[in-house]
Amino acid sequence: MAYLAIVGYICDGEWTLVEETEATGLSVIPTTWDPRRKYKKGDLISYPPGSRRASVYRATSHSPEGRPYGRYLQGAHQLLRNELGSPGTSELILKASTAQLAYVILNAILWCGLQIMGYPAHGLLMALVANLVATHAVLDVGSIKTKQLEQLSAEITASQ
Repeated sequence: MAYLAIVGYICDGEWTLVEETEATGLSVIPTTWDPRRKYKKGDLISYPPGSRRASVYRATSHSPEGRPYGRYLQGAHQLLRNELGSPGTSELILKASTAQLAYVILNAILWCGLQIMGYPAHGLLMALVANLVATHAVLDVGSIKTKQLEQLSAEITASQ
């Protein structure tokens, strides 16, 4: 996870996608991306080359080190770039545990409703138990060990 977070943090800073509304009002026509060319900050390119549906990207640093990433890969990088550090501070684990908890509640309501109406719902009960185990696992991964963090904090303040 740390590797993906570092890749997301590094790769997100070289090229930014120019929105379609902004791209239509540009006075400068973007050039087609060329891997041999050195770009400056603010240069506009069209990528992928030769495509009818090419997107416009703007360089956000001098001499960016590679091609711009596609929209979906950029979205994945944005999702993962802040996932450095303790799992207890992970936004991704928070979203996963919230979705898992909502699914457990939905399964519980469905199971209770089917039991009241007199339908056997043994498969739904097994799904509910499995989701409870999965929720516990996600929350256990995301829990932070406070004693270890307090000890680390004490060591840092003592060295200063």
